[in-house]
Amino acid sequence: MQDTRLWQVFTHFSLKELRELAKCVRSPYFNRREYVVVLFDYLRENKDSLPEKQVAFDLMFHDKPYDDHLMRNAMSLLMQLVEKYLSIRDFMEDESRVKLQLSRAYRQMNLEKHYLQTIKRVEESQQKSDFKNADFYQNEYQLEAERYQWLSNQNRMAELNLQKISDNLDLSYITQKLRQTCFSLSHQAVYPKDYDFGLLEKMLELLESGKHLDKPAVAVYYYCYRALTQPSVDSFFRKFKSLLLAEAHLFPIREKRDLYLLAANYCIKKMNEGERQFAREGLDIYKDALRQEALFVDGILSRFTFFNIITKGLVCEEYDWIEEFINTYHHALEAKHREASASYSLARLEYHRGEHEAALQLLQKADYEDLLQNLQAKAIIAKIFFESEEIEVLLSHLDAMEQFIRRRKVIGYHQDLFRNFILLLKKRIEIPDFEKEKLRLLKKEIEEVKAVAERRWLEQI
Repeated sequence: MQDTRLWQVFTHFSLKELRELAKCVRSPYFNRREYVVVLFDYLRENKDSLPEKQVAFDLMFHDKPYDDHLMRNAMSLLMQLVEKYLSIRDFMEDESRVKLQLSRAYRQMNLEKHYLQTIKRVEESQQKSDFKNADFYQNEYQLEAERYQWLSNQNRMAELNLQKISDNLDLSYITQKLRQTCFSLSHQAVYPKDYDFGLLEKMLELLESGKHLDKPAVAVYYYCYRALTQPSVDSFFRKFKSLLLAEAHLFPIREKRDLYLLAANYCIKKMNEGERQFAREGLDIYKDALRQEALFVDGILSRFTFFNIITKGLVCEEYDWIEEFINTYHHALEAKHREASASYSLARLEYHRGEHEAALQLLQKADYEDLLQNLQAKAIIAKIFFESEEIEVLLSHLDAMEQFIRRRKVIGYHQDLFRNFILLLKKRIEIPDFEKEKLRLLKKEIEEVKAVAERRWLEQI
């Protein structure tokens, strides 16, 4: 049963969701087959183990011999109920959308009092909405479109709300278009691909004429777009950042997280290009995202985001804050990465504090299953040996590091990063400190190498 669509969905349900689904499965409106309820109960009780088809069949059909067709039919019926529940759950989360659908039903039944009361509740729901994103403007458009249907049927000579319909349709489209464009541009950074952005240029002309930029949902994405397409103009990013920090509360949690990551990834790219002042910009963004609890997915913090936060904190020399961050948030990492990520991060912190012995102890006792993290840890150990002038130990460590790369079949970009690190560090070891011209030439070589780990450190030693 483990390979079935039903079980794969089932294992992702929380206890709260299973309680809600149980009501759907037991409701005669949705299901009148008792054996489907039995199947649901069996799967629910065995959520943490692996249920067996034969056992489930015997519970549903008692003394009947096993029939795979009957079993698959029961599973299909339960899957249909699961999908109905998921559709209804997501629909019901948007109060305005639910009431709009109800108002449409009352209009079609020509129940004026019911219709007007429901439309009023939609307006109140919209006014009380915490969010002002594309979904909000889509609801505003649907509200005005629904009101238009009612008004046009009542009195064709009355003034209609066509302008409001048009404005809200524009706002909904513009916000969604800018948002999708920003995600496409961000994706281009890791997967080069050209996109046809359709009506984007005409839309930008409209915005630059001064229309709609007073709406935070539009302005945030507009300046994000400008920052991504014109990264040399820092003012666009500054405007994006200031709007995000001021208006993040207007976006639901998932969209808020996406915006913070767009801003943070921009800073990472600028740092990789040598503009280290963007560490502070990125750290500000991450700190605000943490305050808003916007970086978590189902309570889990990505270890890559965890490491990026620490990197920026170390560049900014906020060592006490980083220590507090590690102690507070390493519990939110996936369990399988938690211990190694925490020890590696604490080691980086101790290294930056100049506590080489503490850093070595943390690095040498950890077992890093992640290949890149393992190589990064080995690079830090090499730096410690060099700074401690333990040259023989360092050379032995670099040879072992080369063997590790060869044995573990590290390929591509990461192989180049760490092989170049080893090569250049060995060259540096061979040059005495008083050979200034040779050191200058080596520094020039380091600057010209396309891929090398710990570039900044190598340039400074």
